[in-house]
Amino acid sequence: MMKLLWLPALLLATACADIPPASIDGTDGHSCAGPSDADLDSSPTVLKRSSFACARSRDTGFDRGTPFAIEVVHVDGKPVEVDTANAYWNMQRAAAADGIDLRVISGFRTQSEQSYLYGCYTNCNCNNCNLAAYPGYSNHQSGQALDLNSQGHGVRWWLRTYAAGFGFYETVPGEDWHWEYLGDGPVGGICGEGGGAVSLQLTDRGSYENGFWIKSTGGDATHHVRYRVGRHDLGASEHRAGGFPVYYVFSDLGWRDITAEAYDKNNRKLGERTVRVKVTARARPRAQMQFAGAFHDQGHYTNNFWVKVDADPTVVRVRYYAGEWQVGSSVDKAGGFAARMRFNELGWRTIEAVGYDAQGRIVRQIGATVKLTP
Repeated sequence: MMKLLWLPALLLATACADIPPASIDGTDGHSCAGPSDADLDSSPTVLKRSSFACARSRDTGFDRGTPFAIEVVHVDGKPVEVDTANAYWNMQRAAAADGIDLRVISGFRTQSEQSYLYGCYTNCNCNNCNLAAYPGYSNHQSGQALDLNSQGHGVRWWLRTYAAGFGFYETVPGEDWHWEYLGDGPVGGICGEGGGAVSLQLTDRGSYENGFWIKSTGGDATHHVRYRVGRHDLGASEHRAGGFPVYYVFSDLGWRDITAEAYDKNNRKLGERTVRVKVTARARPRAQMQFAGAFHDQGHYTNNFWVKVDADPTVVRVRYYAGEWQVGSSVDKAGGFAARMRFNELGWRTIEAVGYDAQGRIVRQIGATVKLTP
């Protein structure tokens, strides 16, 4: 466990108002009644508009235990990931126009802060012994979670009525102050856009034997990468550590212009890169496989759903992945290789289906980027 060397005075002085505790399942639950009354203003006439400081600093965020670089600005004096801050700015302006005072009580949380809270929970010697997620697994460390002044005049009703239109969702039952930015809100914001870039790990004008891995490197803001030739989709991946890999077997040989497109965690395009390669010497027959039923790319699905594929006789097993994690596996061809999907965190995810032949060789990989909702 990390030893905390420094914490803001507010963290040490209050148990719930500034940096609320988190639950052990990573959903940032709170055992107290929400943000402190000192942070709330119930007056319908006096609005304390949120303050924004857009000077950026870099920190380390965590997504299900995996570290990544994150850019942070400050809203109401609290650190907030830049894309989340822009989305909140749009929402706060709309709320203010309706006479509603929105303010941020807690935002991005560092590893040292989470380690402190987890130590309080395990040792039961501080922070009221409140539940806390293991460091690296708190939603507040991903940059998407905000705790808002839900007890303020009209705030709870306004958020539940309009927040989804700005990409914010109430994701933790019983915690009306905890809202997470899952994307799809208006573009733009006071602090500008986060950066992102992509570079294909293929040599331009190089030759590759058919049936090869397409990989790339992404910028700090890159969440997933999609590959295409012209308008034909080759697949997608959010497995950063593996180079956003997609295995593909082309139906025809010859020159191909392969484009990699980088997207952020809110499925907004950051950039693209194209290289020309020559596909040579067919490695093995190309299997046919596609997602079946209502599941499709860019779809929105309530968490805890089934995914199926239709595949030709070459495919005898399908494994499903989200990033580096295997999230399902099936050999039931008659049942469409069905697997149930349930994620700990909502938002945009890229689900990959990888088909294997009887010799255990990969013969097809397909991907779909979908939005998971409460």
